[in-house]
Amino acid sequence: MCLKSYGYSTRDIIYHWHGPNAVTIDENVHLAHFSIGDHYHIERVISLSTGNYSRLSAYFTFKRNIGFYLIQIYFPSSLIVVISWVSFWLNREAVQARVAIGK
Repeated sequence: MCLKSYGYSTRDIIYHWHGPNAVTIDENVHLAHFSIGDHYHIERVISLSTGNYSRLSAYFTFKRNIGFYLIQIYFPSSLIVVISWVSFWLNREAVQARVAIGK
């Protein structure tokens, strides 16, 4: 995440983080899809053709929770595939049963 000003150069404004622990993550925050890993922040001056600009950057590492995807995506998709195979195990003359599976 970057915070910077395009309208004001370093002659007008300079951004600073407020101490070494300026970026903190609340322990009570939980995400269903991800867990939050390491994070750090830096402050930098970038040079463009229009001048020098102050920029604050915060970097976060997210780890994908595989359990969520197993329950929400992989398991239901696999179940649909297995149910579609049931028609191959039914007797060829059991037309009504095959039609009932397709509905």
